[in-house]
Amino acid sequence: MNAATIAPPLSMDPALLHARRIAAVSLADAFSDPPCLPPSTGTLATITAAWEALRAEFAGIDGINLSLNERPPNETDANALSAWLALPRTVRSGALRRVLGHVVSRDCPPCETEYLPSHDAATRAQHMADLGGFYRAFGVWPDGSQPRRPDHVQFIVGFVGLLLTKLCDSRTSDAEHTASEHTEVCADALRKFLNDHAVWWLPTFARRAEERALAATRHAHGEEAETLAVLGRVAGSLRRWTAIERSATGIMPSRRIVQPMIGGAASDEPDCNDCGTCSVSEG
Repeated sequence: MNAATIAPPLSMDPALLHARRIAAVSLADAFSDPPCLPPSTGTLATITAAWEALRAEFAGIDGINLSLNERPPNETDANALSAWLALPRTVRSGALRRVLGHVVSRDCPPCETEYLPSHDAATRAQHMADLGGFYRAFGVWPDGSQPRRPDHVQFIVGFVGLLLTKLCDSRTSDAEHTASEHTEVCADALRKFLNDHAVWWLPTFARRAEERALAATRHAHGEEAETLAVLGRVAGSLRRWTAIERSATGIMPSRRIVQPMIGGAASDEPDCNDCGTCSVSEG
């Protein structure tokens, strides 16, 4: 969570910021529960175009420039998010619960604090308080009607999308001085939030979700198998997205091993595909 950072290597090109914003928002929508309504055809095309632009822009990130469990952006499946979001809500909901469980999954929990190396109550409370500080500073907090926790992947990635939206807005402001100050504040918050609450655990979660989804396809048929395969592609996109955002904000890659800790015990198997339980729907 305290990975070293360097100065952002890329300029805040408006088109690139816009593509990053779309990528973050589409990923947040992909993991929302209940799922959002399927976007329009035009919106789906825009999402695909944004991911294609990011794949081209960050094609050079590979090898030692990747954190553990990240994947090279040049391997990004630009159609994955569009294909997933185009599916009916009930279909997506069933696949998400098959992979992530009806409660917090022991194998790939979608909540940040489940990956903290300490299960001390004070440590967790402090981490959640820091997360809440980011949300409140920008006037947002997950809707109380949502069943998900504030540290759920949907809200973590969604908040990144919010900060990128604010950065896009600041670049089009008429007041030069105000825009410059606003950009600086948002860029600093984005870098800190990504470093402290996103890029350190999301690649591990995404790898596990991808493996569980693909393993589950072996025990499914027809439309269900196809849906699970698409969800696996979405999880793969998340592994590439963290590499993109980390690079864009100047956060160094990390080789630190991260694993989920449910109930105080590590749940890291040598290989999620080999455990023989991935196809079991959790209750």
